[in-house]
Amino acid sequence: MMTLEEIRLIAQSHGINADRMEMPELVRAIQSAEGNEQCFGIDKASTCGQSGCCWHEPCSSAAEPPDSKLSDEAANADLLPSNYSLQEAVVLAFQYYSSNDLSGARSICDRLVADKVDNFYVYYLSGIIAYQTNDRALAQEHFHSALALSAGGTADRISDIRLRLQALS
Repeated sequence: MMTLEEIRLIAQSHGINADRMEMPELVRAIQSAEGNEQCFGIDKASTCGQSGCCWHEPCSSAAEPPDSKLSDEAANADLLPSNYSLQEAVVLAFQYYSSNDLSGARSICDRLVADKVDNFYVYYLSGIIAYQTNDRALAQEHFHSALALSAGGTADRISDIRLRLQALS
């Protein structure tokens, strides 16, 4: 499962003020913004009927990391089911990253970058992964792309990128 900070970033990308919300309330606000039933964390996962919701699996599996089948798909460049939305793909990439599966997270991000998506979080996470794996040139490229899309990011993430770019110089 993603960290609360990562969930807050997704909430902010939907225009949700996430400052004082706890995780279940925050996820329910995201569910509402995405047009899904607001049922996260209320013991309704087996009856909500929202199996397409990107929060369904963590809700029904008590916040376990993504299952190994999805991780294997990502690692084998079978990346994402074709019916995944950009938001679901970003959530999945953050789940892999939060589970210390950099390969799975990188595979998803690489696919999204290849598709030339205009999403701050895709380039931010891609830059973080490249930074952590000492691929300095790729980290700089992705961080610059994220900054170009900075209207979708938060001030603390933008500041983090600038600090990392200074460290890479």
